[in-house]
Amino acid sequence: MAQLAEAADTMPSDVQLIAADGSKHNAHRLILSAWSPFFKSMFSSGMREHVSGEVHLPDVHPSQLLTILAWMHAREIEIPQEQCAFLELMELARRWQLPQLYAQLSESGAGALNETNLQSMWESAECLSLEQLEKRCKDFAMSLVSKSSLSPILKSLQPKQFRELIESDELPVSSEEEALKLVLAYLEATVNTSSPLTELQDSILLAVRWRLIPGPAIAKMMLHPMLLDGSQVRSAILPALADGMQFQLLGGLVEGLAPSSANKVRTMHRIPLPAFEFLRVGMQVRIHEDVKTLRSLCLKRAPGAQGMAVDWEKEMKSYAGKIVTIKDVCKFDCAGKAALEGIEEMFHFPWNALFFA
Repeated sequence: MAQLAEAADTMPSDVQLIAADGSKHNAHRLILSAWSPFFKSMFSSGMREHVSGEVHLPDVHPSQLLTILAWMHAREIEIPQEQCAFLELMELARRWQLPQLYAQLSESGAGALNETNLQSMWESAECLSLEQLEKRCKDFAMSLVSKSSLSPILKSLQPKQFRELIESDELPVSSEEEALKLVLAYLEATVNTSSPLTELQDSILLAVRWRLIPGPAIAKMMLHPMLLDGSQVRSAILPALADGMQFQLLGGLVEGLAPSSANKVRTMHRIPLPAFEFLRVGMQVRIHEDVKTLRSLCLKRAPGAQGMAVDWEKEMKSYAGKIVTIKDVCKFDCAGKAALEGIEEMFHFPWNALFFA
């Protein structure tokens, strides 16, 4: 491409790009088409630009156009450090389908995220449909999540942004009660106590997976000021609380409850099975990830077992931390039988060495 661009510099241009200020910039269809499917489609489809030799770009600033043309010709470019200009250049690289330039901009110093620019970068990425940058902002915000407190930068996020964190399976919490504490801390920091919660703020509470919160904790939360409208539980939240209580009272075992993401376990969740009776054929479980602990649990008789402890074999250590499907259950030793995908031999794992997955 560099050799092609060098050769193009010595040849007459065959197209003019007209920027927002009316300035005209000479270019070569071959170079534009080789880099950008956007231009390739334009010049090969018989559009007006193909015939006239002029491409009007009313929303493209001349400095952005010159930067991209220089990049296409393998020249050194100066990446704008001012956030607005930088994001507009990224949006243009996305729209013109220039993934290499987009990646180069993302990895530049101007694209670095920090606690000062996170909120504004995230908002701009949403407005400009910069999906990769949106994901980077979300991942960066996720890295700031702490179980002990809510950082000021997370409190400054817009409700929609914070809800995206709470909805994510990757939220780094070991139990759903920790997720609820994060939500309440956010609402306490951002809600005006003299006015009711908005629909968007309600949606943050609804993003909590209430089916995974123990019944007593739900009952306690029903008295929390953020869940009340006067002396009554907020009408928008009540169905979610009732669903969570019902799920807990029924032990999550009764068929007929409406399917819901409210009982979907997060990646970092470690929710142990309460009893052997919760083990069912076909359910997915996560095996205890600590090999030493797993071996110790296998060598001890599981609570409620009538027979001996399950046997420990060295191959079982490769199962630690893995998610498996229960193929059979054994009441005698209160264990489930499972095998890794592609392996025929099944091993017994005591129910108290298993987590919901």
